[in-house]
Amino acid sequence: MRHQDKTQVFHAQIETKQNELQPWTTKVNKKQAEVDIATKERDMLSEKVAAVKKSVDDAVQTIESLSAERDEKVASHL
Repeated sequence: MRHQDKTQVFHAQIETKQNELQPWTTKVNKKQAEVDIATKERDMLSEKVAAVKKSVDDAVQTIESLSAERDEKVASHL
């Protein structure tokens, strides 16, 4: 008996199992794609939150600077 004949049975069994698992593989791939999309959305939202926080911090700093300038001008006129 040749080596190829001996392994042919195993190749057929592997192919059968792969065909049986195909619906599950498809489901897993679909869920993984959904997870990937959700992860990207989360990352985008995190970036947006960071940008908004920086804008707020910049605005607060500008207000504090303008308030300090105003206080100096008021004090110099007294």
